[in-house]
Amino acid sequence: MILPEEAHQRVREIWNRYYPSQPTQEQLKELLLQSAILDQAERSNLRAVFFGYHDFSIYYINRNTARYFGAEPDEILADGPRFIISCIQPRQVETAIRNTRFTCDLLHTASTATKKNYGSTYVNCNITCRQGSQHRCIFQSFPLLYDEQGNPLLGMFLIHDSEPFLTDGVWWYRYKIGEQIYHYHCETDQLVQHDIISPRELEILKLVAEGATSKEIAARLYLSVNTVDNHRRNMLKRTGAVDSSALIHVAKICQIID
Repeated sequence: MILPEEAHQRVREIWNRYYPSQPTQEQLKELLLQSAILDQAERSNLRAVFFGYHDFSIYYINRNTARYFGAEPDEILADGPRFIISCIQPRQVETAIRNTRFTCDLLHTASTATKKNYGSTYVNCNITCRQGSQHRCIFQSFPLLYDEQGNPLLGMFLIHDSEPFLTDGVWWYRYKIGEQIYHYHCETDQLVQHDIISPRELEILKLVAEGATSKEIAARLYLSVNTVDNHRRNMLKRTGAVDSSALIHVAKICQIID
């Protein structure tokens, strides 16, 4: 089993190789000033973490997020990313490291415009807090600030609950690099260059989100009702969504649909 310290070291080595630039003190000061807004909105369920790409340093974690991990913000900041890594299922940590190396290889050679159109979503991560309580969540990650070469300097994690929407045991990652989309699924244990939702399924999902029935979708797409229902069942099974409403919710978080 990989230890949090070892996992952090691997991530630091990967990211520092590709993103060696560090934010300036002025940039960090501005970031922390802006982050204060998040704690003003504490009554909302927003959970956010600001981090540095060069070494995965955590610069800010709001109180809602700290409570989610069963700690105070200062406690997590003192221990850094090792605290959060220690709460995540080891297999998911190992897979994240492997996928990070792969996506960094792709991103490193990409154009500046492509680098600025990068984001990742880890869906249904298993979290075990230090006190033993467990959660399942969606980690949405994207850059906030870039250096002059277009490489990310500072990034943000947004954490969403997945327990009401996804069944336990099904988890996957989705990466968007420019116009290219990759996904990893726990059942296949492979990172592949296509979305978790196929083009035909995406057509159907968009119509489902508009409120169309299977019969209406079949008529619009010149398919049988049985074919539409099979596509809907396959999407639910692959994503782990508990029903169509949950599938739409998760697809919007992952930016699969608007």
